[in-house]
Amino acid sequence: MEAPVVVMAEPAPAGSSVNPSFVVVGVLAALLIAAAAD
Repeated sequence: MEAPVVVMAEPAPAGSSVNPSFVVVGVLAALLIAAAAD
């Protein structure tokens, strides 16, 4: 069994055009894909 991959998300700069909620959704999606790949 492989160790789970931990991804630390760096806080986006204040001037970033990326909505923080999209970052959260992206991280959750990556976790679900990683869990499904096991």
